[in-house]
Amino acid sequence: MAHGTTATVKMVAIEYTRTFARAGRAVLIYDHRNFGSSDGEPRLQINPWIQCRGYLDALSFASIRPEVDPERIGLWGDSYTGGQVVVVSACDPRPNRPQERKLKPSERKKIVNASSREFLPLPTSQDRSVATS
Repeated sequence: MAHGTTATVKMVAIEYTRTFARAGRAVLIYDHRNFGSSDGEPRLQINPWIQCRGYLDALSFASIRPEVDPERIGLWGDSYTGGQVVVVSACDPRPNRPQERKLKPSERKKIVNASSREFLPLPTSQDRSVATS
């Protein structure tokens, strides 16, 4: 799960993560490369293909986690990255539930206001399983 093109986990996406987790889902959330807590140079550079590669890397990492059923992996994208999850799902057989979500500003405000702003730890570069093909 990742946020829209230039947004970061702390902006709103963490609230989606909490909602999914309360519903019993294991959720991996990360900032796109070059943004937020993720590595990458140049900072703040938008590259949709690199962001798609990030979803592939997240799939690889999540697939080996003991708490994740690899047969039930889905991808979720917000705004523009909703299209990226469709592209990744068309190119990789692992995700079987691509999801795109576009919220109205009033819906985003409700989620942000409900937040206690306690953030979950993100995987470090040592934790990630990086796809090389």
